[in-house]
Amino acid sequence: MRDTLGAMPTTLPRTTISHTPQVQRALGIAAKNWPQDAASSRALLLHLMNEGARTIRNRDLEAQYTEAYAEWEGSEDARLWDLTVGDGLDDDE
Repeated sequence: MRDTLGAMPTTLPRTTISHTPQVQRALGIAAKNWPQDAASSRALLLHLMNEGARTIRNRDLEAQYTEAYAEWEGSEDARLWDLTVGDGLDDDE
């Protein structure tokens, strides 16, 4: 059996991606967004992965904020906030 990891700089798992039409389309989109890395499939794939992770994280955060606001909105704290939010403020200033 041949040692395929001997020349690798890391022992971390590796993934091979074939340039299917779907991957080629994604790389084309990435190349337009990151033209400085257009010559590097590796760099473009990393950009796509990071952007995808950021999108999912933001979507999850939006749902969490929506849920938290809905919970707060029906709370006693919200009612008290509405009663006191204007304290000490003068509309004429």
